[in-house]
Amino acid sequence: MKHVCSLFAVVVLAAAVPASAQYTDNRALQKAFENVDFFFKPAFVNPYGLEGFGTGVPGLLNDPLLNLHLTPSLAQQDSSSYAYVDFRSTREAARHDYYYPLYGVNYDAALSSFVGYWPRYHIQTYRPAEPVMSLAFITNPAPNRTPDLTVGITYQLATDAQAYYDVPNNLYRGLDMANAAVDEGYPVTQVAGGSDQMRTTGHFPSAFAALQLSDTWRVGARIASASFDRNGEVGNFHNPGPATVQEINFSSQWDSRNQEYDHLDFSVGAHGQVSERVVVGGSLGYLSGKGTQWQDGASRFHYLRGLPASEEFSLHSSGSLNESLIQREGGATRGNLFLRKQIDENRLLSVSWTGRWQSLDLSGRVLVDDSTQSENYSNRPNTSYRYDHRYASSNFDERLGTGTGDGNEQRLHVGLDWQVSSKARLLIGAAGARSVESLDTREDVTSRWSMAWSNFWTDGDYVESNAMDQELIEDKEVRWEYRARRSSLQIPVLLWHDLSSHFQLVAGVTRTHQDVEIDDETIAMIHRREVTENGVTRVTSRFGESFREPSSFRTVIETGAILGITARPSSQVDVRLLISPRWSDQYDTRRTDWWLGIQLRP
Repeated sequence: MKHVCSLFAVVVLAAAVPASAQYTDNRALQKAFENVDFFFKPAFVNPYGLEGFGTGVPGLLNDPLLNLHLTPSLAQQDSSSYAYVDFRSTREAARHDYYYPLYGVNYDAALSSFVGYWPRYHIQTYRPAEPVMSLAFITNPAPNRTPDLTVGITYQLATDAQAYYDVPNNLYRGLDMANAAVDEGYPVTQVAGGSDQMRTTGHFPSAFAALQLSDTWRVGARIASASFDRNGEVGNFHNPGPATVQEINFSSQWDSRNQEYDHLDFSVGAHGQVSERVVVGGSLGYLSGKGTQWQDGASRFHYLRGLPASEEFSLHSSGSLNESLIQREGGATRGNLFLRKQIDENRLLSVSWTGRWQSLDLSGRVLVDDSTQSENYSNRPNTSYRYDHRYASSNFDERLGTGTGDGNEQRLHVGLDWQVSSKARLLIGAAGARSVESLDTREDVTSRWSMAWSNFWTDGDYVESNAMDQELIEDKEVRWEYRARRSSLQIPVLLWHDLSSHFQLVAGVTRTHQDVEIDDETIAMIHRREVTENGVTRVTSRFGESFREPSSFRTVIETGAILGITARPSSQVDVRLLISPRWSDQYDTRRTDWWLGIQLRP
């Protein structure tokens, strides 16, 4: 009896634990879309793109590649050609557990979270998708025939391979190694195995041209594209085979996710000298893109001990299947205005404004189907004792949704580039930003859940028998409304100091203050709800249920630094190594990134 009760406890726990991993039926499907920083945003090469500095220096620093962030008409060089290449370290970020995915065990909750969801606490680290190598080349293709024409290309590569998630009970890794060591003459049965991988590849090319129209005005155009793919899978299975007694134990789980994103970006711009010391300019651009995410998973668990006709018999079997498709498609319009004033021969004042307006169409569908059944039986010979327990449950959810996503962002940069002495140069700037983002989705949902169990227990004169069956059928619409307002102020300071004609030191610090306010509400509009319990059915129609997350107000203060050295073996070659330690008060984290860049001026 003790053994039977232990088995029964295991079965009950096995039936209960997956319940915490099931989908939340009123959670919007779009929350499971894995967002990336460059989705529906232009991708530029940034020689100072280390985290913390990347958003602060464009528009402040006069650099051949940073100038392209303002307008393609600034693609001009003193020399006939310019080339650039960089390599950088991969950056690790913290995963956070703000919410659980629509369906499945919370293996990768943070990566599935929608951008803007505020982190609650750390789980583990992962490497975000971002370029690890950049190339650029700017030249005049025919200086004799078209001396006023400049053309160029850039390319960025994002590639990475990492774990999909940390597989619990990594026993299968060791078993695989043990199997590989068995002699070829012995038959090998794979008892356990699995997969755990996530691969990322992204390509970001661009081409641009600039033409001098007159002594004071220059125009330019740029076209760029992005092609990004992320796919991974995780899963394991365990099948030790029959034991010495009649026992079967088999389990497997599998989850895969594939994401594709593409965009096409086009912009035009112009700038001109309106006075001896003042240059003004601007640009307009439009980006059109589409992101698609597929996810599917399945699991199966089967435990059998004994035979139906034996004294003790236990059976537990469960299976699940889920698949989803989420899409985001639309575009973003952006504009830029800038002014540069040469205060004197040593000081340059830069002011720039950038605005971006985004509009997306959201869609998705999902199917969830799982079931569980268990049976426990015990019968003592030559006694009246008998125990019989049966349990079964099933769950089905199908939904189809659409929605819209709108947002706007305004950025203002002001900076002073000061040649302090013949050997020292100082950049002091301020970068302010404010953005508003909103998402509204509607999902038509059909769901059905059922559960039934029965107990029969007799021992001598004692007899106990009870049973229950429940069923919930819903036809509803799930509405999700999300609003995020962000504002930030960043103060970057950079100093360059020439040690000699061949070496230059660079040091910088940036301080960022960010405020975030988030509102999140889900409303379930129930068209019809049918609840059945022990044969009695109740039907309710046309009512709503609201699920509002507490409004979130957060302030984050982060500090970043840059230390580097530039080696100049000749006037045509620069080799620069940058190291960037970074601290965050919000997450209490510290890390160091590095960046190696090479500039050629043949």
